Amino acid sequence: MPNLPSNDELDALVEELFSTLGNERTGDDFHFDPESLSESTRFYYVDFLKWLGIDDSVLEAERICIHAGREQPANLDRRRINESGVDGYSLFIDNSLYRSLDAVYAALAHQFTHLRLIIDEDQTLAEAQKCRPIELDTKGKKDDDDDDDDDDEKDTKPAVNADLEIRTEVASFVLGFGKLVLNGAAEWDELDIDDDEGFEDITTLPLSSLAYLYKKVANHADVGTKAMEAGLTDEAKEALGKVKSKK
Repeated sequence: MPNLPSNDELDALVEELFSTLGNERTGDDFHFDPESLSESTRFYYVDFLKWLGIDDSVLEAERICIHAGREQPANLDRRRINESGVDGYSLFIDNSLYRSLDAVYAALAHQFTHLRLIIDEDQTLAEAQKCRPIELDTKGKKDDDDDDDDDDEKDTKPAVNADLEIRTEVASFVLGFGKLVLNGAAEWDELDIDDDEGFEDITTLPLSSLAYLYKKVANHADVGTKAMEAGLTDEAKEALGKVKSKK
């Protein structure tokens, strides 16, 4: 089982991604506003693309596919080049996420962050497709690799690049999607869904780490206290309130 990154490790990722992703937004306009979203997924998904500076011809509305029983909450796939000669993508969403629109927003934020990183050649589509929310070891590193080998034998799903998934989650905050991800994760925790009902988790980092990231990134981007809390659900605000400031 991969280890939960420390706050210092998350800090280093934040610093790196701020320098490489080129998000020039700062201050109270840094975050994507959850309250700006309305109507259906095939309508408002364009707002995510515009936020990232991605032309919507890369992913057309009819290529947003909502199905039941998928192995991941959401994932990207490549489609054939369209009539305009654009090499585009499809997005698949498991319909169980629609128990919470905040969870859907969080999944879209995560997948479109993958898309931005693919376009920036920070990762490949093949790598992104292998990513999914996984459980992290919160107790620290193991003394040897024997237990890891046992876990691999028990897990029949394809191996996941945990570092890449965590990097993508951190990047989603640096790109301004922090409110969406924190709200979605907090709401999903409240629903307390088990494996028999659907996806137990929709993020790899636990809620406490996501709240830490949200505050870290917001402070880095000079977001004011009032703007930092605006648009957050009560559950997300509660998680944020538990974040301890570094001395």
